[in-house]
Amino acid sequence: MGKTHSFIAHDKSHPLTAQIYTELNALRKEMERAGYVPDTRFVGRAVSQQEKEDFLSHHSEKLALAFALISLDKDSPILMRQNLRMCRDCHTTLALISKLRRRKIIVRDAKRYHHVRTANVPVMHFGDILYFFFLFFLQVCVTQ
Repeated sequence: MGKTHSFIAHDKSHPLTAQIYTELNALRKEMERAGYVPDTRFVGRAVSQQEKEDFLSHHSEKLALAFALISLDKDSPILMRQNLRMCRDCHTTLALISKLRRRKIIVRDAKRYHHVRTANVPVMHFGDILYFFFLFFLQVCVTQ
């Protein structure tokens, strides 16, 4: 069985911190070239837009992802456990990195499993699923 590594937001205590942050910066540039824009709507701090983006870019999930990408074989799936709910920006990041790097990523957060694959299937967020269910339910009710 493999070793478990723990990360917290903005963590710099890991022995590979320098490599992790280098990979994280490379990921951010790669994502921006692919059209990624950080979702700062839910950052609850009264700071500048750049500070909000920097704050989001060092979430524990992203640190763990960067570590996994530099540590695991390219064919190995990435398995992560998160003790809190994953923010929407982190979910978007995982989906985009999965597509760009062709990696399968599985994250267990406090509420559910997030399976992110490299297929060209759009990633559905929980709110989107509820919305489509509501539309389906509304359509069924109207037609009866």
